[in-house]
Amino acid sequence: MMATVLKTVIGASLSRVQIPAPPPIAGSIAGWLGLVAPPIAVLIVTFAGLVTPGYDPVTRTVSRLAEPGRPAALEVALAVYLVAFALLMLAFSKRPRGLLAVAGVALVVAASVHLDPASAGATMVHRVASGVAMLALTAAPFGFAAAHARYSRALGVTMIGLLVIGAVLVPTGFSAWGLWERAFLLVAMASVMVMSRFSADEAMRAPAAIVSRSGS
Repeated sequence: MMATVLKTVIGASLSRVQIPAPPPIAGSIAGWLGLVAPPIAVLIVTFAGLVTPGYDPVTRTVSRLAEPGRPAALEVALAVYLVAFALLMLAFSKRPRGLLAVAGVALVVAASVHLDPASAGATMVHRVASGVAMLALTAAPFGFAAAHARYSRALGVTMIGLLVIGAVLVPTGFSAWGLWERAFLLVAMASVMVMSRFSADEAMRAPAAIVSRSGS
């Protein structure tokens, strides 16, 4: 009788034992990559602007640094690829996040097909891909379900505001598009870093696995 009772009690206790599950590697890598990729890309683009003769960051967009023949075109393309890879990793690491995947793929296209004064087709593809990436990055924070999603959503609202300002400025003869783009990209990269931080935190706080035993 006593043996049966002990067996039942011990079995019930073991059935509730929580063994910490190892943190998902993909989620951790994606989170940390999303944190370091944007600053690295910013440093590369800043360097490219310094070594490109006659380049004006106020009036010229980042894409102009990757035009054929530019001294740091390859480095700028690699910087965009790095951010694109971070977005794709973040999109598929924990749960599917379609808008981040769209942004990542669009950036891959934008980095592969450069602005080219000699090719109207390539220029159009690049601009469409860049526009898709910007829209996807703007919308992505609103689909991010996390305890602190309000921070990323605030950045999303800021990006919407910048897009509206840009649309208003188009017919005015505004020329400082390099400055406007950098303001947008600064907020977008901050948003990526915020979402990546939350993703890394989620990965490190993966719920403990419940190990059940039948008590036999």
